[in-house]
Amino acid sequence: LPERAHGEEVGGGEDLGHTFFLTTECNLRCTYCYASAGDTPAKRMTLDVAKRGIDFVLNNAVELGEPAIEIAYHGGGEPSVNWKTLTESFDYARERAAERGMTAHASLASNGVMPDHKIDWIIEHLDGVSLSFDGLPEVHDANRMTVSGQGSSDKVEHTIRRFDAAGFNYGLRLTITREHIPQMEAAIRYVCQNFRPRRIQVEPAYQLGRW
Repeated sequence: LPERAHGEEVGGGEDLGHTFFLTTECNLRCTYCYASAGDTPAKRMTLDVAKRGIDFVLNNAVELGEPAIEIAYHGGGEPSVNWKTLTESFDYARERAAERGMTAHASLASNGVMPDHKIDWIIEHLDGVSLSFDGLPEVHDANRMTVSGQGSSDKVEHTIRRFDAAGFNYGLRLTITREHIPQMEAAIRYVCQNFRPRRIQVEPAYQLGRW
């Protein structure tokens, strides 16, 4: 099925989508990571594999008469850690799509912890991002720590503010644990008072991986 950024259509028609799980590596160690990212053997999708996946989707799109494809860069880990494959595969997708008179779009699921040069590239090239942020900094920091054990809310909020300043299309994904249910209203209020996401998605922690 087509993958769309935050449930929104980003192309002109019924885009044909494909999801890339770029890596098992991660720069965070979230307590409730469903994939145990960072604790499992490190694996990265190579650029060659990504290109073959793009060719496969493009060929299907041509056969179906679709005007566009969409790539969803997703987890298993933090996709932006495998930066070369992410950026170069999307460049390849756009070039190959243009050769066929089609367009290529992409979205990203991310923890939002990244340097400014990556934020700049995302704003310029991608159609949308689903960003993991638990609303209240104290709740976020209790569960989404860096590899060194520090809270990551300040880094994520920096990314969110950059997105807001650019008018970029993003949504926030809040993970809720049982003990944080009473704080859910305050978390949503904090988000709405400080940021401008297109969508807020709230999900319970999965009983998988580190949870």
